[in-house]
Amino acid sequence: MPAFAERRLMRRAFAIKLDSAPPPVLADQTIGSQIRAILRLVPVGLLAGILIPAQMIAAALDLGIAERIPIFFHRNVLRLIGIRVRRKGRMSRERPTMFVANHATYLDISVLGSLIPGSFVAKAEVADWPF
Repeated sequence: MPAFAERRLMRRAFAIKLDSAPPPVLADQTIGSQIRAILRLVPVGLLAGILIPAQMIAAALDLGIAERIPIFFHRNVLRLIGIRVRRKGRMSRERPTMFVANHATYLDISVLGSLIPGSFVAKAEVADWPF
């Protein structure tokens, strides 16, 4: 390979390498994303810290609000983390009804919990998981 062709190839490889580096604006967003995540998760933790004991008391005393607290919690969790839920169609009014999620994400419980008054059942395999 002639020397000038080799130099041109090296310049082209160097240019591609420079172009593949993230622009400085994206590097700043990584730090902003972590701060934004913390600013969203702290209120979720506070909300859980308040509503979980309230739910336990309401369920123990068989208060009617025990059905509405989880819906309120899940709607606000989704709002705090910036997710909007759109419902298409009508839910079955017949009871009992079983709603099944495919668990495409970890948000399935919050999405369903924001729409229906219900309980969630897990598989036996998750009984040993820490959370």
